[in-house]
Amino acid sequence: MSRPTPLPDAWIERLFEILLSLYGGRFNEMWGICNPEKMRVVWAEWLGGYSGTEIARGIAACRVRDWPPTLPEFLKLCRPPIDPEEAYQEAIAELTQRRLGKDRWSHPAIFWAAASIGSHDLMSSHWGAMKNRWTNRLRAELAKNAWPEIPPHREALPSPGRTSISTEEASKRLAEMRQILAGYVTAEIQGSHRHA
Repeated sequence: MSRPTPLPDAWIERLFEILLSLYGGRFNEMWGICNPEKMRVVWAEWLGGYSGTEIARGIAACRVRDWPPTLPEFLKLCRPPIDPEEAYQEAIAELTQRRLGKDRWSHPAIFWAAASIGSHDLMSSHWGAMKNRWTNRLRAELAKNAWPEIPPHREALPSPGRTSISTEEASKRLAEMRQILAGYVTAEIQGSHRHA
């Protein structure tokens, strides 16, 4: 997988303005010996692929820190380590909400780990039984460091013989379809007579 596109210069510039405003002299004391341009390039590259929400999370976490973060520390503030058991509990809760179209995943890797295992397996098991499988799947997803967008929920088609409509409703729909088809057939016949 290729490295994500570096953050735009404007984002990095704004990030450093905020860090300087938060930490003042401590920021200069910590980073003053670094070449500012090289530092911006490295931070932009390493933060490539991070969303605005994640960067905002990192900045918010700085509010309670006495010293400015190093780059590795800031990366962890943006994407805090995910506890596998908490992520598993989130997956169970969000899969239930997904059926209603109300799912809100805290991290895309949790969604994709759940999707790769399957909702049936997750919903019909418990943490003890799923711990190793879930943890391995989640780690593999997190290692990707970039994820496709979470797709919207789509209602599954019922299994054959398990439709949820009554016989009367099915008969009504078939009659409507026959009328539509009859209209097409009539139009085709009339069209072919005109050309004959």
